[in-house]
Amino acid sequence: MGNRIRTRLIAVCLVATAMAVSSGYDPCVIEAADSSPRLVRIDMAAQPPLPRLVPISYAPQPAAAAVPHSLPGPASPPLVSISYAPAPAAIKPLAIQAIPTPAYEPAPATVYAPPASTPPPAPAPPVYQSAALPVPLPVPVAPPLPVSLPPPLPVSAAPSVSAYVPLPAYVPPPAYAPPPAYAPPPVTAYAAPVPTPASLPLPLPVPLPVPSASTALAPPPALPPMPPSPAMPSQAALPPAPPAAPANAPSAAPAAAPASGPAGGKPTDAITICSFNIQVFGESKISKPQVVDVLTKVVRKFDIVAIQEVRAKSDSVIPQFLSAINADGSRYQFVIGPRLGRTVSKEQYTFIYDSTRIEVDPSSVGTSPNPGDRLHRPPLHARFRVRANPPESGFSFWLVDTHTDPDEVSAEVNALADVFMEMKALRPDEDDVILMGDLNAGPPQFGKIKQIPGVGWAVSGVTTNTRRSKTYDNLIFDTRTTTEYTGRWGVLDLQNTFGMSIDKALEVSDHNPVWAAFRPLETQQVAGAAMPSGVTR
Repeated sequence: MGNRIRTRLIAVCLVATAMAVSSGYDPCVIEAADSSPRLVRIDMAAQPPLPRLVPISYAPQPAAAAVPHSLPGPASPPLVSISYAPAPAAIKPLAIQAIPTPAYEPAPATVYAPPASTPPPAPAPPVYQSAALPVPLPVPVAPPLPVSLPPPLPVSAAPSVSAYVPLPAYVPPPAYAPPPAYAPPPVTAYAAPVPTPASLPLPLPVPLPVPSASTALAPPPALPPMPPSPAMPSQAALPPAPPAAPANAPSAAPAAAPASGPAGGKPTDAITICSFNIQVFGESKISKPQVVDVLTKVVRKFDIVAIQEVRAKSDSVIPQFLSAINADGSRYQFVIGPRLGRTVSKEQYTFIYDSTRIEVDPSSVGTSPNPGDRLHRPPLHARFRVRANPPESGFSFWLVDTHTDPDEVSAEVNALADVFMEMKALRPDEDDVILMGDLNAGPPQFGKIKQIPGVGWAVSGVTTNTRRSKTYDNLIFDTRTTTEYTGRWGVLDLQNTFGMSIDKALEVSDHNPVWAAFRPLETQQVAGAAMPSGVTR
């Protein structure tokens, strides 16, 4: 208890001394108020004078962060008492008044206009009044992006309906086994046609340039000997050939009535060549068994059949037809041309031949040139030869299969006269050309064809269509050079031959087959006449 009082008394004295010093009073001795023995005398004279205290008042601190002062070091003077000035009154916080955010108004959408090259300016941020206390700012909502629709196509950019683009050139499929695949040869230049005699009333067309030695067709090597077909006679067994018909004969047909077909099947002393327009021969017709049965029986009657109007999207129609023909053990083969025509309705030509009696030169198969686009469907041509012993003695010939357009018969018949002359001049070792098919014209409408020297035709004076009203189909050749013609010809009437009604016959075709017979051996040997070693057997 005494120590506590003593301690307090000493503290009071120290405070009083400090206040006296600050007021200018410098006592030397502080004595106790009473003479209590517990009090001691403190001599303050030995203490160094204390510096005068200066009252310090705190000014408001700046907003910037102050650099902290370093503490006094050991050599610093002793600390002095600091009297604090009264603290300033508390700063009254300002009233916070939030400025309302304006309602977002999206920019109007631009309909069918291209987007702007520069982005739209961002909306100005809201202005807030500063406050002493931090107040959370309202989070602005991002405005939705403007919606822009694609611009409409201009009238000039709209897709236009283009004219019909013809399909690419037909690439023939591999030929029906067992013959090698059919590969049409490149189109070569044609030699100049035979000069026009002065006696003709109208000149022939301007001849084409004579091909050079590099493009002219050289005579191919002769075939190796092969045994003759059992049905073909030898050269000694044949009677002498009839004399050639006079030039410009109106018809090579005899006066006797035409035969409906070769009696008793194929003759042994001649080959029969047939032309048959099988109307719209495609997937629909090949799927009718009764129609296919009649067609196969027709083909088996002849050695070669030139078919027109194969109109099918599939390449399997003719192979299917050939399978039906050979179902009885026959050995027919075929060659086929590309799809031709100026409209979407394309047609193909094809030759079907009995390979036991006829052989074909695959390199000779091709489509005739069509300068000036005068023919809707340029003819298909191929070179054939009858199997004989020796092989060089067999009758060789060009077949040209054609089908004229019904709306341009006159112009196309005149164009076929040029094709006939070009084919005669194509090879120096081949003088037999047979132009055949559906001409949509009879002999009175043959035009320039009748002006060809020595020209003749097989069918005359009878109708060839199924309704028995028109003569449209024929076989045309030069009677001066094709002396192998026997004079036998005919029209195979579908109704009479197969006992059919007119309606059933029209389901097969609107044309009847026409045919002519030729001797199997050459009657006028041409120098160098031969077939290449790659003929189809």
